[in-house]
Amino acid sequence: MALVLTYGSSGSQGEPVARKLLEAGHTVKAVVRHVDRAAALQARGAEVVRGDLSDLESLKAASAGVDAVFLMMPFSAGGNPFALMGNALKAAKEGGAKLLVFNTGGHPPESPTGIPMLDFRLQLEDFIANSGIPTIILRPGVYMENFLGPWCLPSIKERNAVAYPHRAKMRVSWIASDDLGAFAVSALERPQLAGQRFTLGGPEALDGAAIAHAFSAALGREITYDGIAPEAFGATMAQIMGPEAGAGIGVAYGYSNAQPDDAMSVDMSGILEQLPVKQTRLEDWVRQHRAAFGAGA
Repeated sequence: MALVLTYGSSGSQGEPVARKLLEAGHTVKAVVRHVDRAAALQARGAEVVRGDLSDLESLKAASAGVDAVFLMMPFSAGGNPFALMGNALKAAKEGGAKLLVFNTGGHPPESPTGIPMLDFRLQLEDFIANSGIPTIILRPGVYMENFLGPWCLPSIKERNAVAYPHRAKMRVSWIASDDLGAFAVSALERPQLAGQRFTLGGPEALDGAAIAHAFSAALGREITYDGIAPEAFGATMAQIMGPEAGAGIGVAYGYSNAQPDDAMSVDMSGILEQLPVKQTRLEDWVRQHRAAFGAGA
């Protein structure tokens, strides 16, 4: 079993990684900015340590003696992302990490688009790939947890409508954050895969009608799909995350909406042979969160 340092451990993307590592019998050192927000992980057996990407010394202390590192860099982290990532990489190398698994937080484009929120992922991938640490890169698509966000949840509860800025005909391979956690554990346990980049999605490619059907079946009431304009979604996000982030998100979704219907559909068959994970269907995921959405009959 390995000693793994996990970043973002108090957030929706990083917490499942730390939790599933513990369930698999690994030792986890969870680095967070606010230790009190990781009390549940600590109770499960993780060593929770304070660290900040802008504080190299805190990362060196957290990284000492680790076998592997799970790393992610939120678009909203602020500051110079390459300087922040450089701190994490330097600390990992000095700490003796033999493997790095990096979560891009979303599908990067095939080539630069001129849209910072998308190109940022491509640039970070290359930056990390040249770090000198054996690296596996995970590229998850759109998280099912977005349906629980304040930009989406109220419309489901109050209007019985899934309002999201994807065209109704787009087929998207939604992925559960718990499944991403399982993929990360699978990658961390397979250092022989270093050098590879895995574009991940869920087990189904769902258009708007299929999303509505999954919600309706899980909640026991009729749910519709409302493909809202990316600009309107960006304006909503600006109220939550600030005007600059909101504008960037609106532009990024506008770009996605202009792509072919299957651009966000992922064939997972070959990937599951290398990273064996039992995936979660959207209907089953919604059932797991019935209380949040307001269960029907």
